[in-house]
Amino acid sequence: MHLVEKIGQLVLVTLEGKILDKDIQRIRDQLVEITKNEDEAVVSLNLSNLDGSHLPQKNQIKDRYLEIIDFCNESNIRIYSYIYE
Repeated sequence: MHLVEKIGQLVLVTLEGKILDKDIQRIRDQLVEITKNEDEAVVSLNLSNLDGSHLPQKNQIKDRYLEIIDFCNESNIRIYSYIYE
């Protein structure tokens, strides 16, 4: 599951469970659409579900977040995130 929400100039991205390549592509498309008419937008990644060690897909979700971070860097979209170890 993924969720992309726009709150003012902030774009919040949340990932949970198994994230497929098509989900990442949808998120990329949404980020491009949301940020194309903004002078400035900031993407924040919701990593709160990665704190617990009980999350079975923890590493997979972290990898998917890193893909989003790379995309934002390549697209000159400002990113704000914390990755918990």
